[in-house]
Amino acid sequence: MITYENENEARLIQADEEWWSDNYRPIINPNNGTYLFEEYGKDLEYVTAMAEQNKVWTWVEENGMTAIINGFHYLNRLGYYVTEVPWEDGQDITIVVEDND
Repeated sequence: MITYENENEARLIQADEEWWSDNYRPIINPNNGTYLFEEYGKDLEYVTAMAEQNKVWTWVEENGMTAIINGFHYLNRLGYYVTEVPWEDGQDITIVVEDND
């Protein structure tokens, strides 16, 4: 895990999936039996409700890299994850899943 501090007191954390899973504990989606929540229907309703509790993470793809980032995002999203443990306000967390560079 790599942590960066900036002048605005925001923390940027870069880590791998194992660290993320151990620390935030993703939950299984009861609608499909996987950890991934879709971006429509009942999954989206649930994800939207959990977003205010800082428990939503967005799986994104950009420039040949896929990552899981904290928060509810629309741009470049592939799906969502919901965790048992919330992330803290002021944190920007990136979990690199695949980097094709």
